[in-house]
Amino acid sequence: MEQEDKTTQAEPAEEQTEESTGQGEQPATGETRQEAEGAAPQDAPGDQPEGATSADAALEEAKGRAADNWDKFIRLQAEFENYKKRIHKEQSESLKYAQLPVLREMVGILDNFERAVEHAKANPTPDLEGMISGIDMVVQQMVSAFEKFGMTRIKAQGQPFDPTLHEAMSIKETDEVPENQVVEEFQTGYILHDRVVRPAMVVVSKKPAANTDAADNPSEG
Repeated sequence: MEQEDKTTQAEPAEEQTEESTGQGEQPATGETRQEAEGAAPQDAPGDQPEGATSADAALEEAKGRAADNWDKFIRLQAEFENYKKRIHKEQSESLKYAQLPVLREMVGILDNFERAVEHAKANPTPDLEGMISGIDMVVQQMVSAFEKFGMTRIKAQGQPFDPTLHEAMSIKETDEVPENQVVEEFQTGYILHDRVVRPAMVVVSKKPAANTDAADNPSEG
C-alpha cells in the first residue's frame, strides 16, 4: 500500500514537467521563419544597383545641361547689355545732331547776309548805312544762336591745310607763308560739336616752281 501511494504522488510531478516544457515551446511565426531561413544576402560594398547607376548618369547629364544653359544666359546678358549701350549711344547722337539739317540750311541764309554786308561796306551809300547796320546785327545774332546749339566756325585763314576741315579750291604759289597753308578763305566752314556741317573753301599755298628748281639744282660755283 505505501508503494502505490508513492507511485501515485510521482505521476503529477511528471505531468507538471511536461506542461512546463510545453509552455516553453512557442509556435514559430512568419517573421521567425524568415529569420530562420536566413536574411536576403546584402550587396557587396563595391556593387551598386542598376537603378542607382542610371540615376547618377541622369544627374550628371542634368548638371551638364544646367552649365550650358548658364553659359548661354551669361552670353545673352552680355549681348543685351551691349545692345542697350549701343542704343543709348545712337539715341544720344541722334539728339546731339538733331538740329543739323536745319542749321545746314540756315548757314546758307547767313552767307547771303554776310555777302550783302560786305558788298555794302565796299560800296558805302549814306542812305543804306542804317539798313546795313541792321543786317550786320542780324548776322551777329545768328552766329550767337548757332553757338548756343554747339555750331561754330571753322578756323581757316593762316591755318595749316586740313582736308577734314578745309576744301582746297585753288593753289597759290608764294614765299610769304609756309607751304600747304591756307592763305585765303572763299567760304566760311562750320562744325557742329565734332561733326563738319560744311568745310571751309580755301586757297592753299605752295612754293614757287623757280624756288623749287633752285633748291633741287643748287647753283654751280
